[in-house]
Amino acid sequence: MKITIKHKTCTKCKQIKKSSDFNKNPRYKTGLSYWCRDCVKLWWHTYFGKHKKKIQKLRKKYKLKNRLKILKQSKKYNNNHKKEHQNAQLKKKFGFGILEYKKLFKLQNGRCAICKKPEKIKRHNRIINLAVDHNHKNGIIRGLLCFQCNRLLGYFDKNPNLLKSILKYQIENKNDIRQIIGKNQ
Repeated sequence: MKITIKHKTCTKCKQIKKSSDFNKNPRYKTGLSYWCRDCVKLWWHTYFGKHKKKIQKLRKKYKLKNRLKILKQSKKYNNNHKKEHQNAQLKKKFGFGILEYKKLFKLQNGRCAICKKPEKIKRHNRIINLAVDHNHKNGIIRGLLCFQCNRLLGYFDKNPNLLKSILKYQIENKNDIRQIIGKNQ
């Protein structure tokens, strides 16, 4: 039977702390670890510093031995936390979350800002999200793009003169080249 408590004394530093300052541990009567999080962190950093190579070797050995088990757990976790992961990635890369993405998506009617078509590319049997287009120099977000337009724009951002050359080529070369060189010589 678990006992709920508001405060607890750390057996390491001997300080009385809030129960939220302790890690959960179902093996103990209170459901909390004996040491507070600060003491565990300090101990771990000290121990890891002294035994770094040994720990890395054990971790590597464990990962090799339990590769399939770890992969299965990772897939299960990722499937259960897709939205949280997507939200965290958006915030990390662009400074806004899934709610802002959805607003922008709705503003663009679910279509690419350049070609005005909905995304068609599939990955794992589902259509991928529109990509967030942003200026890599100043971080300004310009809109949402389909996979193809995003790739093209990324390429031309690196070499804007190439886009001008392509347009010039397309305008100047309207005739069938076979007429100029002869069909079958």
